[in-house]
Amino acid sequence: MHGSHHRRGDVDVRDYVSMTKKFLSREDILSRKELRTLEVYVPVWDAHVRVRELTAAERDYFEAMMLSAGGKTNIDNVRARLCVLSLVDENGARLFRDGEEAVLGQYPAAALDVIFQAALEVNGLTPVAKEEAAKNS
Repeated sequence: MHGSHHRRGDVDVRDYVSMTKKFLSREDILSRKELRTLEVYVPVWDAHVRVRELTAAERDYFEAMMLSAGGKTNIDNVRARLCVLSLVDENGARLFRDGEEAVLGQYPAAALDVIFQAALEVNGLTPVAKEEAAKNS
């Protein structure tokens, strides 16, 4: 085998890969904007809420909020912060605006914890999800 051309029989490996794997075009990617949503029962409120997967921009914003000026992890009001980004209505629109975590943080921890756990799950942020992602990479 010379250079970057690897052959398997008479088929160039690059051709083989393109025959067995589907590659998305720009248009394919831009047409796949749907985000997963979970309906979650919150016992404290005896009602359901919708928890949506974060967009890439929302995830970056959440992770940036987790860092303090000194580079240390800032977990102040972390449940409310993730809930603000994840709670949506029946059309997928966020229920809360950025910056409303202080307001939401005044509500029962038991309620926010149920929503927080669902948000971790739908976003692949649980320890089990992280282990699965590491195995698949």
